[in-house]
Amino acid sequence: MKGVKPLELDEAQLGELQRKLDKRELSDADCEQLKALIDLLRFLGTHYQAAKISMQRVLKMIFGNRTEKTDTQPESSVSGQVVTTANQYDRPMKTALPDD
Repeated sequence: MKGVKPLELDEAQLGELQRKLDKRELSDADCEQLKALIDLLRFLGTHYQAAKISMQRVLKMIFGNRTEKTDTQPESSVSGQVVTTANQYDRPMKTALPDD
């Protein structure tokens, strides 16, 4: 990792560091560990954003721009009630049952 020191803390050490932080009992070594954690968090956040943007570019190259919005259905509001428009498939089907 470029510019980020490897972080070698296990769960118990992180718990102890958090306890010291809560009680405001940090030593110089604890401050260095916290600085390393902050640097790691920044590094991961930056690389996550870059990867997210890269994936969006790849998807755009493969599928092109999004042209349809299918997240919402058209609705109309009548006196506070939501009414959706009916179509031919909303009606019950008429089926003929065979005679016994």
